[in-house]
Amino acid sequence: MHDISPLPAPSVPAASGWWTSRLQALDFAWRAEGLRWMRRGRDLVDRWNGTRFATTRSTSQDPVRAECITPLWTQHAPHEWPLTAGKVHNLRTAASRLDGLVVAPGEVFSFWHAIGAPTRRRGFVPGRELREGCLIASIGGGLCQLSNALYAVAVDAGARIVERHPHSRAVPGSQAEAGRDATVFWNYLDLRFALPQRVVVEARLDGERLIVRLRGASPPARSARPVPIELGRRPPAHDCLDCAQADCLRRVGSRPVGERVAVMPVAGWPEFDTWIAARGIRLRATGPNWPTGLTERWHRLAARACRHRPARRQRHLIAADDARASAWLARVPIEADELIVPVDALAELQRRGALGGRRVTVMMTRSPLRMLHQQLDGQAGEPTAAGLREYRAPDWRVDAEWKALRGAVRVLTPHHAVARWLRTRGLHQVGLLDWDRPAAAPSACGGTLLFPASSLARKGAPELREACRALGLPLAVLGRASESPGFWRGIEQVPLDAEDPWRGVGAVVLPAHVEHAPRWLLQGLARGLPVIATPACGLDPRTPGLRLVPAGDTLALTLALYETAASDHR
Repeated sequence: MHDISPLPAPSVPAASGWWTSRLQALDFAWRAEGLRWMRRGRDLVDRWNGTRFATTRSTSQDPVRAECITPLWTQHAPHEWPLTAGKVHNLRTAASRLDGLVVAPGEVFSFWHAIGAPTRRRGFVPGRELREGCLIASIGGGLCQLSNALYAVAVDAGARIVERHPHSRAVPGSQAEAGRDATVFWNYLDLRFALPQRVVVEARLDGERLIVRLRGASPPARSARPVPIELGRRPPAHDCLDCAQADCLRRVGSRPVGERVAVMPVAGWPEFDTWIAARGIRLRATGPNWPTGLTERWHRLAARACRHRPARRQRHLIAADDARASAWLARVPIEADELIVPVDALAELQRRGALGGRRVTVMMTRSPLRMLHQQLDGQAGEPTAAGLREYRAPDWRVDAEWKALRGAVRVLTPHHAVARWLRTRGLHQVGLLDWDRPAAAPSACGGTLLFPASSLARKGAPELREACRALGLPLAVLGRASESPGFWRGIEQVPLDAEDPWRGVGAVVLPAHVEHAPRWLLQGLARGLPVIATPACGLDPRTPGLRLVPAGDTLALTLALYETAASDHR
């Protein structure tokens, strides 16, 4: 290992004036730039001599060979929060670039080759950095917590340490106090190691911890020469935020802390608005007036144009959700350690590594993708179920959403079926909200059935068609989309009244396989109408006036409609 670090730091920060501080900073910058060019030249020579750096990404379920878990939020003083939050943001950004890196036999892991330059343009922000004996604010500061963890797992896995540099000072509570540390500074202070077996690096953040693992199919052999661990106590570092030297160029004064809770608003869900308002959380914007980017608008317009092509329409809707999540994320302050987001944005935020180091509350505006696929798989073989077969999300999105759900501190939903499904799969942090009930309103009852959905298989339209044919019941259909032309042929269709769609309606029926927001069913119950639905609609089974039938059971649906019609004639 070559010692290419700058000159040793003094034992204590020397008092300096305004000009002296700037001259020292200029001297450090010149020395650092010279060392960077030396590193670039040495890397070219190493590549010429056959050194290969790890660059391939993959996923792995191999056994864990080494693990290091360290806390993220170690500083709780209000004036220290911005830099601590910046450190966590930098760890979040770096871990997303490092996670899944494959280190094959004959390859060398390099911290900086894997992560790249820590610049603002690449998403890094000011964080806490140890430099020349002081904890200062620096772009990309805080990455040493990640390099310390990588060094620890490399040692535990028996790796050959190619390059490693210890800190000159010890941060209280860090790996440096135990001698298991490795400082890094772009690009000349690097951490490099190699192993004789293939391993995959796993680096991620949960709400409170940085988790680094090495996974491998077979246990790596221990290094023939164990890496020496320095046990001598190093002097503690001086914190820039508490420093009294006002003339120092690096001194960081106190600054206001940004909002700690960030909410991504959702329109049309008063249940979530009520929950947020009850906790005194202020929304910057809500409802349809929330800023919409050009990318999101284009995809939503394209989805409308593809309404007769379900698969393509679904891809555009997903892309619009991702664009909205990205636009919102750009406005989230780095100090925000709590996010409240809809499930539609979860996969994209997980993919971008935005959830690590934060407490996440998920608003379930729809079923989880895993649950949705299970609901649709049972009917995908039906001849009229083209929409069911095409209403699918990519596997990576399903896995990313599920991983984020399992890591959330709270999952909110008024949907009883969604809550039950999540709880049976080990998500005990589910909070069941009450549906927002419309005010009671009189209704001019009649003999027409209202089907408040489009004529699609996932809404139970084929089963309802067979039941109406058997009983000869008139039907009013709310939606325009249909599985095929002439879908309701042979059934008396009643047009809805333009001024009052409830005029002449005697019952509401929705035998859906998938229903996320049963607003029309709630309105029907508020008007005192009998409502026939499936458990997939998410209503409380104990609701007066509600009758539940199994999804896909035409016989049970026909019987329920017959008994409802008979009671209306009494």
